Amino acid sequence: MTKPTSVGWTYKDLVAHVAAWEERTARQLKAFRETGAHERLSDGDVDAFNARIIESHRLVGPEAILDELDTSHRLLVHELMQLT
Repeated sequence: MTKPTSVGWTYKDLVAHVAAWEERTARQLKAFRETGAHERLSDGDVDAFNARIIESHRLVGPEAILDELDTSHRLLVHELMQLT
């Protein structure tokens, strides 16, 4: 998972990225469902979030990253099911 992709991110970085966005999306869905609040992000906000995720997971091992992905995906699915 440490091999770089063609854009320079490692596969571990990509998994951390997906896990973080799934977790963020789940939190936003819950807030929207409960309060109607909706947060808009600028391109700069998105870039900063992506950079923070990569940096904060630099020392996290592959197994822990996959665990985060599993947890965030379950949370996202749970929040999506609440919308039906």
